[in-house]
Amino acid sequence: MNGEWEQMAEDIRRSLEAITRAHASAEALQKEPGHHTLQAYRQELQALIKELKTLDYLVHHEIEVAVEDIGDLLNRALVGRKAPYRHSPEIHNAEDE
Repeated sequence: MNGEWEQMAEDIRRSLEAITRAHASAEALQKEPGHHTLQAYRQELQALIKELKTLDYLVHHEIEVAVEDIGDLLNRALVGRKAPYRHSPEIHNAEDE
């Protein structure tokens, strides 16, 4: 459970870093408009959107994610490995495998 909180904090940290990078690229685009700076800005926005979608999913599907995490824990206890499939993204570290 502690690892899940750490992973969620890491997801939030990555989102904040993506916001910082997107803001910096927006400032660069304002200072030096051009194809290269526009492409860099678009790439940073896409990275930000990806991070925010992950957070949005976890916030709006917290029960589904929690139930599947419990299923994984039960499967590991009974069978010795994680559940073979999930509908929601995992929020714990891959190192837990």
